[in-house]
Amino acid sequence: MVNKSKTDINTFQQLSILIGQDGFLFYLHHQEPQKSISLDFIAINDILSSKSLNLFQKRLLDTIHNYQFDAVKLGFSNGFYSLIPQDYYEEQAKADYLKYNVKLFEEDQIVSEHIPTIKAYQVYIPLMNYHNALLDQVQEFEFEHFTHALIKHAYPNTFEQTERLMVYIQNTSLDIVAYEGRKFKLCNTFNYETDLDLVYYILFCVEQLHFNQRTLQLELYHNSEDESAWLKMIKKYILNVKCEQKNLASLVV
Repeated sequence: MVNKSKTDINTFQQLSILIGQDGFLFYLHHQEPQKSISLDFIAINDILSSKSLNLFQKRLLDTIHNYQFDAVKLGFSNGFYSLIPQDYYEEQAKADYLKYNVKLFEEDQIVSEHIPTIKAYQVYIPLMNYHNALLDQVQEFEFEHFTHALIKHAYPNTFEQTERLMVYIQNTSLDIVAYEGRKFKLCNTFNYETDLDLVYYILFCVEQLHFNQRTLQLELYHNSEDESAWLKMIKKYILNVKCEQKNLASLVV
């Protein structure tokens, strides 16, 4: 919990932070949603560099100085994760679930979390330098992989057997979560360089899932200032498309 003696600053329920592959997002949740604050995106070139860590620390200190909030939650957005059905999960085998798609080092800390809505465990590697930088300033906080937050966000609130593809787009990566009714179908992360790459990965998932392009519900959430090029391409292939510009850190709740 973060406490301040100042009386002339805003009080927020939670500070949500997203550590992405290409930058940082901060979002302050207010109990009155229209009073929530989205802070400017900080772009970086190398998430593991000391320069990037310094930029993160500066934004964090500025935010702590300028705002009061009751809780903090940190999300890590990268491809360093795996999902395992709960019936097959073994705690002692955590490293084995990652070793085929992530290069592991001896110092890596591997974290596992149960996701009951999809009856699975997620195993991932948090970036401990950012975790520890936050811990230096905040006594207590929660953290999770960003895709865990997205699986919760995408979970349907009805029992209709609708095919739904939820796509969360950052500057160089996108996360895709799919449900058929309340049946979990897919969660995957892709890196992309061009608008064509982005559209290809979305259509690839639609094809692999055998979703109907005319009845599928496609929802796109992004940080981009201009979505016109890739959105125009997507609408050539998918009939029902919802697109919303959003600070993706706001989903880390």
